[in-house]
Amino acid sequence: MKKRKKTAMEIAIEKAERELDRELNIQTPLIYGSAAIALRRFWGWGTKRIQKVFDRTQDIWEECSSTNAKSMIQMLDEQTGIDLRIPGSNRSWKELAFLNADINMRLSPERWLYMRKQQIRWTNAQVRACLFLSLNRAEGFGGVRIQRLTEQMDAVQQEYSCNVPEIIKACKEIAGVQLHSALFDKK
Repeated sequence: MKKRKKTAMEIAIEKAERELDRELNIQTPLIYGSAAIALRRFWGWGTKRIQKVFDRTQDIWEECSSTNAKSMIQMLDEQTGIDLRIPGSNRSWKELAFLNADINMRLSPERWLYMRKQQIRWTNAQVRACLFLSLNRAEGFGGVRIQRLTEQMDAVQQEYSCNVPEIIKACKEIAGVQLHSALFDKK
């Protein structure tokens, strides 16, 4: 039986899905690595305490994705009052259909493609929101401590020029936490 040829829209959606996955595989170790280094350097946390917070993020990802009813950013805002935004944008998740489950958005293929392309820009904020939710739930972090940690994470990322393999290596050496990324793990 001959395989059906994919439409241009199906190909575009698959490409957007791959790009989103790739961005997640860059942002996740960048954020977690810089957080681990900052928590060790500036807060004096040990490996087990950092790992406990990181492990808790997996439960939060599962909570968020189990219903897809809310974005991670929406969950953070509702729980802590922190409204994360992407650099250079003054828009809130509340204004964006692809981050706001309260907006009824029918997902035609064209809208699905648009949503995925927009989500790529918000990946960093989504990953940070998950980490901050974990810190809030496990350690009682509120806005002031999250802001302080954010500044420290940004400084660590600048120190390593956002070089993910170097941050992964430093994370292991400095904080004792081994991070994994499909893009950067040695085969």
